[in-house]
Amino acid sequence: MIKALFSASILSAFATAAAATCTGPGAESLFTQDELAEFSRQSAAQPYSEGLFWKAQKGDTTIHVAGTLHIYDDRLHETAKQFESELANADILFLEVTPEGEAELERAMVTDPNMIMLPDGQSLKDALTSDTYSELNSILAGYGINPGDIANLQPWILSVSFMLPPCAVMSLQAGDPGMEDLLVNALPNGTPIAALERWQDSMAFFSNPSFEEQAQELLVHLATYPYLDAITVATLDAYFEGDPQRITPMMYAITDKFDGELKADYLAFMNRLESELLEDRNRLWIDEIEAAALEHDDIFVAAGALHLGGETGVMNLLAQNGWDVSSMAK
Repeated sequence: MIKALFSASILSAFATAAAATCTGPGAESLFTQDELAEFSRQSAAQPYSEGLFWKAQKGDTTIHVAGTLHIYDDRLHETAKQFESELANADILFLEVTPEGEAELERAMVTDPNMIMLPDGQSLKDALTSDTYSELNSILAGYGINPGDIANLQPWILSVSFMLPPCAVMSLQAGDPGMEDLLVNALPNGTPIAALERWQDSMAFFSNPSFEEQAQELLVHLATYPYLDAITVATLDAYFEGDPQRITPMMYAITDKFDGELKADYLAFMNRLESELLEDRNRLWIDEIEAAALEHDDIFVAAGALHLGGETGVMNLLAQNGWDVSSMAK
């Protein structure tokens, strides 16, 4: 996703709260030990589920694939070191979005208000009941945001932002480096950097639905907000334990915490996210990577760790296309 779902470009522009560390109770505060064991079992059953670093070989061409994390943590510095020797030998580095792409996105948001603003006369209040709007205001206070500052933003902007807790948003605001930043800084001068996709394509997942659909998904994110801190800590734990895929069944299990229409809406959002934001993009990325393999002998790919494992993950798709895939875990 575009550098932590580009929340730094939006919410942090309004936020005033001090930076925080993403710590505290994790998945154990939401699920039983039996449920946690089941999430690990489901992850282990998926191909290429364990580990953050992989190699795909075909003939004289090598592709190294590193799983990244879209939330800052001090441990990222140590994790990034395990990629440095292969990165130093790469002919090209692929990222979900390049630094130039990030800058282009930020310029577009400044110069084209239609990207993020509602039409004149329309407000978020139109999409929410008075009770829900009050709940939204309370949540925004946790980010140090005056609700009046964002009353005319499109609903998807807030939905995206509520996929990160305040600690992660404030860390981005403070300029803490993400994994992609660390890799770019370690890249030898002159090594080209390419994007796996256009930033417009991944942003479309959030911005393309109608106002009504966006508003419904915002309600889903407001409902999941009480679990966000614990899921964030669980995501960090899974990543640094080398088992990022166990987050997916955990996210689906949250469905059981809702009732009625909200339960159906949450499940529909999760299905859309897995299909469009993960699986569809993985297939497009494979096309980009294999096209580059016709011109480069040593390719380095850095992408969100959830994209790597599973039947439709990057590593299995490469294996299905005849690449010899092996773990680079150290």
